[in-house]
Amino acid sequence: MEIYSLDYLHKYHLEHCISYKHIVQTIFPREKKASNIYIHAGLFKKINFKSGNIKSEYNYSSSGTSGEKSNIYFDRTDAINQQKYLIKILKEFTSISKNAIFVDTAFKSGVDFNARRAASRGFSLLAKKRATLPSKINESYYFLKELSRKYSQIILFGFTFEIFIFIQKLIEAKLPPILDSNFLIIHGGGWKKLESKKVDNKILQELFRKIFFTSKSLNYYGMVEQLGLIYPMCEQGFYHCPQGSEIIIRDKNGKICEYGQKGLIQSISPLPISYPGHSLLTEDIGITFASPCKCGLNSKRFKILGRLSKQESRGCSDAY
Repeated sequence: MEIYSLDYLHKYHLEHCISYKHIVQTIFPREKKASNIYIHAGLFKKINFKSGNIKSEYNYSSSGTSGEKSNIYFDRTDAINQQKYLIKILKEFTSISKNAIFVDTAFKSGVDFNARRAASRGFSLLAKKRATLPSKINESYYFLKELSRKYSQIILFGFTFEIFIFIQKLIEAKLPPILDSNFLIIHGGGWKKLESKKVDNKILQELFRKIFFTSKSLNYYGMVEQLGLIYPMCEQGFYHCPQGSEIIIRDKNGKICEYGQKGLIQSISPLPISYPGHSLLTEDIGITFASPCKCGLNSKRFKILGRLSKQESRGCSDAY
């Protein structure tokens, strides 16, 4: 697994990606510090970024159901690094049983690779075996109950809103808790759909335990433009930066915010060589906090407060 420095990635993509070089020379003509140079994540909806003469063996797109989608092209080297880095992050953040099975709550097969499938494919490497849920809720419940007798751990994966809907259906069906279970529920994204229901991570975990009595959950922040990199959430409710990654909060003028000041999230990944996805300004609003965290981790921690409105994000993207 290769973990690259930000300076190296910036220079590499400057030399090998014409689109990246044009953006940097236009927006940051005199900037020398690599961490102060970034591209807007929304540009992946308009430009097919590629660095060098890579053989694009993989093409993933964002999972949005409407509007433009981001398209990411990368080769096998990046794919291997992404998988290894993702597994390294997860195993450092939570315990994984050797006798675990991975279960996707909404896996769909097909040739169309998107962020949903990309995440599922990466997380499934945590277990040697994989299974899909039956379509009917009662069948799903008894299927999981049977798996809990055969495996020491069940890794249940889905986008946050998918997991919420699934748990709600189980509760509405008045099904009893699975007491002899060891569930690890991995979920991320989809929080915007839960805002109107006033459901936060604490409430979600309480719902988990109504069905999966001894379950543990791992919420994460990530994006298709930086595959392989996730920011796991600790029990104190903070997202943490894995080794080699970085989060910078910037105000509306692009200046770096201090701890406690909200602004746009700039996410830095140590992975992508096939395309310039190493330093991206997102449409997410966040805030950083001083370390260490009460959970015991000394890594940079942050929270996400929401997203820019469509009008604001469109203007920000068009500025590039």
